[in-house]
Amino acid sequence: MRGKRREGIGFAAALVILIVILVVVVSLATVIFLPVRSVVVDEQRSISAMSEINIINLDSNVDIGKIDIGFADLSPNLVVLSVQGTGKVSVVSEMDPVKVALTYSLDGKVLNARATVTLDPITTGYTFRDMKTSLTISRGVLTNLVAQAKVGELDLLAHGGALLGNVSVATTTGSSIVSIGGGAVLKGNVGIQTTTGLCTLNWNNVDLRQSSNVWLKTTTGRITANVTQSTPMASNVSLSTQATTGEIALNLDVRGQNSGRVASQTNLGSIQVVQSTGFTGSNSLMTSSNYADPETHWFDLNLSSSTASIKLNLSYRAS
Repeated sequence: MRGKRREGIGFAAALVILIVILVVVVSLATVIFLPVRSVVVDEQRSISAMSEINIINLDSNVDIGKIDIGFADLSPNLVVLSVQGTGKVSVVSEMDPVKVALTYSLDGKVLNARATVTLDPITTGYTFRDMKTSLTISRGVLTNLVAQAKVGELDLLAHGGALLGNVSVATTTGSSIVSIGGGAVLKGNVGIQTTTGLCTLNWNNVDLRQSSNVWLKTTTGRITANVTQSTPMASNVSLSTQATTGEIALNLDVRGQNSGRVASQTNLGSIQVVQSTGFTGSNSLMTSSNYADPETHWFDLNLSSSTASIKLNLSYRAS
């Protein structure tokens, strides 16, 4: 009996020791990987202007934080990348966990550039609440843009003087917003995509030089397309939207020699024509009164949602 009692006491003691060891290990691991060390990021990279460059192909990829992309008079530069923010990382992370790079190569009169803001792969226990990346491109140089953001909002603003070719923006967790207008020139296609977040197009009197395909796609999130065109276009626009579990809202205002056709489809949601002026048809197919006029340039819109509603505000005026 005494032997068995001693064995029981020994087992209990071993179990207590094991539990203590596990608690110490878990506590130590928690302390090691907690975001306790402050990090300040304030960096800028640039590509100097080259007089012979007439096309910029720019690929950007940002791991964390908001990214703003715009156009300005940048002399003496062609592209400027700025990154600012603060955060905290664990004690075992890199001293400089955020890596900023702007590289390029030349192909005749074409500048191929890549802008990246990456988080070091061994960085753990991090929090960055106010990280912001600004990517500014010289206006007046034809720019083909591919931009991706993993965590954070991506906002592209192209107004007067901006010269756009093909544009593709995408986010994984965060909103994708593209605003083109105020005389900005478009000579290509536009793609806007997000997995979880808002997907928004703001189109306002774009100087369209050739036919353009525009598409907006989201898995979980709302799609909003605000399209206004009163100035003449040189060609036509085909615009499509695809949402899985998010609502689609279209605000279309065309005037003069611009016309519109809107086809809508949803599997489980409803199609609502909230307001209509100068458009006729059924909820699933609406056309402006001048759509059949061969003298017009048109917006051909196809809207598709799997489980949510589609809301339409449509307006056409002759002047």
